[in-house]
Amino acid sequence: MKRYLALALSACIALGLALSEGFSDQVVFLKDGRRIIGQVTKTDDGYEVKTNSGGTCEVTSQSVLKIEDAKTLRQQLQDRLDRIEPTDAEGLYQIARLATDNMLLDEAKQILEQALKVRPDFENAKQLLKKVNAAIDDLKAASKPSEAAAGKPATEQAKLNCDLIDQEDVYRIRRALLGPKDNVQIEFRNDVIEKFIIDQQGSADFAEHNADRKFRSLPRLQQAQYMLANLDRDSKLRDDILIKSDPRLMSDFKTRVWPVVLNSCASAKCHGGVNAPAGFRLYVDPSPKQNEQMLYTDFAIIYGYGEQIRGQVAGKMVDPRVPEDSLLLQLGLPEKLSKVNHLAEITPPFKNTNEGPYRVIREWIRNLPVLPGGLVLDYYKQFAPASPTSAPNSSPAKAPVKPPGATPLPAFPTVH
Repeated sequence: MKRYLALALSACIALGLALSEGFSDQVVFLKDGRRIIGQVTKTDDGYEVKTNSGGTCEVTSQSVLKIEDAKTLRQQLQDRLDRIEPTDAEGLYQIARLATDNMLLDEAKQILEQALKVRPDFENAKQLLKKVNAAIDDLKAASKPSEAAAGKPATEQAKLNCDLIDQEDVYRIRRALLGPKDNVQIEFRNDVIEKFIIDQQGSADFAEHNADRKFRSLPRLQQAQYMLANLDRDSKLRDDILIKSDPRLMSDFKTRVWPVVLNSCASAKCHGGVNAPAGFRLYVDPSPKQNEQMLYTDFAIIYGYGEQIRGQVAGKMVDPRVPEDSLLLQLGLPEKLSKVNHLAEITPPFKNTNEGPYRVIREWIRNLPVLPGGLVLDYYKQFAPASPTSAPNSSPAKAPVKPPGATPLPAFPTVH
């Protein structure tokens, strides 16, 4: 069976690569970090790229950083496939992510479908396959004359669908924001309770007689809070503690912070557009019901900008240690009150530091957790200073961390 899977996978991927390479595809590297792969034709204003997924997009000469042969990217992808076992679902998923990051959408789809044959319940692979399929559909739709006439860039929505964080990162954000007073829905997987009890054998709290029985009898929320408070930050057990609803800080972001950002700096002409200044790009869902993954992606960008994303800004977008210095506040003040000069002419969302919206966001920032090394998200890895074909780094920063909140959690044996 293993040999059969290996041959099937090799044939499937090789066919996809051979079909693509037959058209002498090239990679168009854009200055905003995006990449488009397909048959490139020079036009009067720039280039037209016909993708293998059926879409056609046009880019201006000013937006292009360089153009290279796509064969190198595909060969490196094939080399990685040759080095893993065909039954390694996690390895296939990581290669599919690499393919997606390089806009090799057809290849990513094939690899993800193979990963799901090996492991049908692989949630990350399911989520990424949805994004890849949506990106392929958007590329096809964007090439229709009616949409092209409306001026919609063919790759923009396609890249957008691939840019959003996955469900595992949503869980990571919720775990980081969980406070002692939050009442959230908890789900455990992979027998994490039993694994945690084994991991804690010999610790002070588990030295008491029947400590493991007492821990099993606790409500799920208390179990989750205790585990997160006592597990090292790099422990794989944390990944199996799933918070299924929003902590208060995330709810406040959605209802109190994001509306201000949306109405001020997330417009298409500002940080909601393709050519967003300073590399600070936010994603806006035009539908009345906001896309949850898009909102979590925007949170990740806002939380990480200045420290983990690009790292080329003097200051942080949000700084819970000194909330007033946060760029989210400083850049929203009139120039005469701000410590930071905004590079563009804007209408400041805050009139002064005493009005309601400013104070609401300042308090929200003040309550954010201060995490050693920042949030550890798969989403941030795409911003690391590496070549486009570098393998994702799966090693999180090692730094023990307690859940946010001033009140420490009691040791579980005292809870009845």
